[in-house]
Amino acid sequence: MKLLRYFQSVTLLLTLMAVSAAVGQTVTGTITGEVTDPSGAVVSGAQVVAHNTSTGVDSPTTTNADGFYRIQSLPIGRYEVTVQAPGFDKETIPAFSLEVLQTANFNVKLKVGTASTTLNVSAASPILDTSNATLGATLTANTIKNFPLNGLDFSALTLYTPGAIDTAGTSGTTSIERSTYFTDTPNMNGNRAQANNYTLDGIDMNETFNNLISYSPAPQSLQEMKVMTANAPADYGNVNGGDVISVLKSGTNQFHGTAYGYLQDYRFNANSWTNNQARPILPINPFSQAQFGGAFGGPIKRNRLFFFVDYLGSRYHTGGTGSASVFSSAMRSGDFSTLLSQAKPIQLYDSENGFAPYAGDKGIPVVNSVAKFFFANPNFYPLPNAVPTDGIVNNNFQGPTRSYKANNQGDTKIEYDPRASDKITGFYSGVATLERRLTHIDLTVYARSNGFLWELKGGI
Repeated sequence: MKLLRYFQSVTLLLTLMAVSAAVGQTVTGTITGEVTDPSGAVVSGAQVVAHNTSTGVDSPTTTNADGFYRIQSLPIGRYEVTVQAPGFDKETIPAFSLEVLQTANFNVKLKVGTASTTLNVSAASPILDTSNATLGATLTANTIKNFPLNGLDFSALTLYTPGAIDTAGTSGTTSIERSTYFTDTPNMNGNRAQANNYTLDGIDMNETFNNLISYSPAPQSLQEMKVMTANAPADYGNVNGGDVISVLKSGTNQFHGTAYGYLQDYRFNANSWTNNQARPILPINPFSQAQFGGAFGGPIKRNRLFFFVDYLGSRYHTGGTGSASVFSSAMRSGDFSTLLSQAKPIQLYDSENGFAPYAGDKGIPVVNSVAKFFFANPNFYPLPNAVPTDGIVNNNFQGPTRSYKANNQGDTKIEYDPRASDKITGFYSGVATLERRLTHIDLTVYARSNGFLWELKGGI
């Protein structure tokens, strides 16, 4: 009893935290239809019950004077619908899956008989919503968990929607922090990625800086994901791009759990083209990315109170040899003659002496005090130790580099059904990231010449 009161208190707290967002987009479904007798006349006052087969929660209603019924704001999941009225057999619609924003229409014709006789309506076929012009795709939990997602980036699923492309391309590894660093940010129907709108259980999930994803839930935590690319409902019609609607899993009357782990390691990869073109050839940089986690949900009180929690941990290590561009020894003393030996020679001019050309691009004074300090201290700003890829300075320094990133995130969701007409849900999502990496020196050196500027970025 104490445990039940505790979770009821937690549910109330989560509800109060979400009050400000209570007007968010809907992430539920609707069941509707018409009930008639064998002659086709409408049956008013018939009792219709939508039974959630996972949680055991019943959502009842009655048909109106026109024989019409409508049960809305139903959490997504599998439902069984029963219809009964005095003087007629009880009709049952077999279990079917109700998707987010879906309106499932079932017209039922009752047969004369007694309520003790139960007849099954023909098996529910895939539901085609002919009254909704929305274009898009729905991905179920089974689909989500079976797709290979690089770095467990759930947003990559949007690329399987017609009209969606990824203009950024893909990379060998994926950031483990947030989707603003991800490469799988789709452009839908020719719109920019910033024109998309992401929600989680109806709550806005867009960061304010560049309007990209602010939080990337673990794929194992999602019950369903819907991508709408055109003709979205009014409450989702505030963007030019696509609406990506994600719904967290909920607990059921049975305990369910899962655990997983993934590993990416440089030992499994071939060397890159860039490394093979460097002189000397660079080995593949060591890296490893481990992702692990789990999810667990079940009942606190059967048919009434449910919970769901999940955790995703990520650890990313990288190191090895990096390259940077630094001034050559000759350039540090004002000798830029190497510029004249290129296929397209560059002649430097003295802007403070009538733009007179520097003879042989030599004798150019370096006046920046920061540059003078670094040039005099190679321990801070090293000399080149590799052949430049452009014959001048590009990637002419190679040295060790390393970085480490750790990410921990999770979600908690509570669903409470105190009465048939009431439902209370609340969730909390959080993420904590630690990042350590070797910093690089940014050095800009100005030479007095005809607008000639060298910008140096080197690392130690």
